[in-house]
Amino acid sequence: MARKDRGWGPRRRSRRGLLSLALLLASVLLPVGAGIGGGGGEGTSAPARGDLSSKDCGRCHQEYPYDKLPASVHREFFCTLCHEGARKLPHEDPRSPENCARCHEEIVRVYGESVHGEAWRRGVPDVPTCGSCHGGHDIRPKGDPQSRVFPFNLPRTCGRCHGDVELARAHEIPVPEAYQQYLESVHGQGLLKGGLLVAATCVDCHGSHDIRPNDDPRSRLYRDRVGETCGTCHLGVLEELQKSVHGRLPPEEAPTCIDCHRTHAIPPPYERGFRLASVLACAECHPELFETYRETYHGQVTALGYAGVATCADCHGNHLILPAEEPGSTLSRENLQGTCRKCHPRANENFVEFIPHVNPRDPRSAPRGLYAVWLFMTLLLVGVFGVFGLHTLLWVVRGYLIPALGGLHRRARAA
Repeated sequence: MARKDRGWGPRRRSRRGLLSLALLLASVLLPVGAGIGGGGGEGTSAPARGDLSSKDCGRCHQEYPYDKLPASVHREFFCTLCHEGARKLPHEDPRSPENCARCHEEIVRVYGESVHGEAWRRGVPDVPTCGSCHGGHDIRPKGDPQSRVFPFNLPRTCGRCHGDVELARAHEIPVPEAYQQYLESVHGQGLLKGGLLVAATCVDCHGSHDIRPNDDPRSRLYRDRVGETCGTCHLGVLEELQKSVHGRLPPEEAPTCIDCHRTHAIPPPYERGFRLASVLACAECHPELFETYRETYHGQVTALGYAGVATCADCHGNHLILPAEEPGSTLSRENLQGTCRKCHPRANENFVEFIPHVNPRDPRSAPRGLYAVWLFMTLLLVGVFGVFGLHTLLWVVRGYLIPALGGLHRRARAA
């Protein structure tokens, strides 16, 4: 009994505990030492992909933010799935877009045909690749509010390049302050101040992976496709535009959304600056009508910078502009009084007889007798000023010039 008690006494239990602890530490530390020692030779293979985890890579790459991996969409994958070059030592550069093609082959193919992908193939510096927009180890689903491509964050992501004026000019980007202009636009204000996730962001107009130059027929912003692009959000406006006189024109002649609303710096349509600028936008295609408008009261007041009077859209409509002969037009005989009464509540039949765009100097377009009145008044004005101008000239000659010459003549004879 004494030996049995000594055999299971405290001292022997302590020895067995120390032995177990030593075996446990050896089982943990030996693979680590083997991994570090075996990884030192050039060309030596890293552990098999199935055995490699993010923690394994973290033994050397401690500077990477592995704490962000649990929230990433790639949290279930091993490092070498993306970093194929890391399977051998020394590592190859793992940052090129081809690494993403292993899972995202079609997206990388589309990217390769984009304006960014073509620049990357040419070796242009600063060109964005997959990680520039989506992140590296912190890639989150696009519906995650912390994702770089979540609607609230996307303008800032694009703005890292398209808000850098020096970088934009260095690479001849057409709009060097696109990000700043977007922030002040109706879309940027709606998204960032109004919190409207439905507000258009960069990718809604330009696309995401398939961004192409505006002169490429496949681009969403190619002139013939701008209406279709804007119509994805403004469907009702697009349908009205297609029914209007503008929508009936050949594509190469028809105005499109950006001709009136601009591109990045799109102001609200009720803003004073937009109302005044809309008149000038119409003038680019209708210079003769603009000249006659400027001669009216409305035109004179808007020329002074006041937006409280009628502009082109107040009378003709904005998107659904129809010929005056059609019943649905705001200028048809049935609707004309109602159109004028928006500003002039007492407008009657006599009031709407006013012709705003008449050119009295053109006998072919002016109403009967108006050209004659304009001609008579012009001749009368010229005749009155001509007669009185001649009379004043002769009076100056008689009153000042002749006496002065006579005095000189008399002094010359006296000398």
